[in-house]
Amino acid sequence: MIRDEVDLRCLRSADIIGVTTSGLARNLDMLRYLESKVLLCEEAGEVLEAHLLTALLPSIQHLILIGDHLQLRPQIQNYDLSRENYRGGEQHALDVSLFERMVEPESETAVQLPFSTLDTQRRMHPSIAQLIRETLYPQLKDGPNVTEYPEVEGMRRRLFWFDHRVYEAKSSENEAVNTSRWNDYEIDMTLALVNHLVLQGTYKTGEIAVLTPYLGQLHRFRDRLKDVFTLVVGERDEHELLKAGFDPKVEESGENP
Repeated sequence: MIRDEVDLRCLRSADIIGVTTSGLARNLDMLRYLESKVLLCEEAGEVLEAHLLTALLPSIQHLILIGDHLQLRPQIQNYDLSRENYRGGEQHALDVSLFERMVEPESETAVQLPFSTLDTQRRMHPSIAQLIRETLYPQLKDGPNVTEYPEVEGMRRRLFWFDHRVYEAKSSENEAVNTSRWNDYEIDMTLALVNHLVLQGTYKTGEIAVLTPYLGQLHRFRDRLKDVFTLVVGERDEHELLKAGFDPKVEESGENP
């Protein structure tokens, strides 16, 4: 209780307070006392609608949701409640975002809201932006700065596809990550590629990123790369790994999680 009072005193002196939707729900009683009037949600297309409703504290007067209806859908733990489950999941469709439901309603009687989107990107080289221009955002234009990005040292092209026929590994029933996936061949290939880029002598710490959609793959990447390179895992990914039963401190001590 005393700690909450100290936290509350600090928060009242701040102009902007950043929390995850889980953090907001966990500290809901304390945050109510702040009587915040504006709520800004980044990547709102990937947030469960129920979480957005939870974030609407009684004092909120202005809600700003940043995102669009073509973003990745929110993640849910139960596939039976997903829109992708054609054996009854459509009637729940909890992974359909608020944006998607308002812009592309499935019901013929529902009102389709008008919308407009930003049409100029300033992050990706045109060769990479073309991937989403041909699939999701046909009107997307490239800002003048993206053509000035330097070539990737040691690589013939900025973008290439790697195809192989090595199957994913099978997990046992007692593994914490038995619901996820990984591929040891891909891990070895990625490790070799990162090592090749580092040997170019151009890239500094924090300038090479490895992305993977699976916790099982991320866990094994971290375990393999940490002994060779300085490795930083995002806070959200660390949280998900801990939830899956992987404690990095336990792993380093040689004990099983």
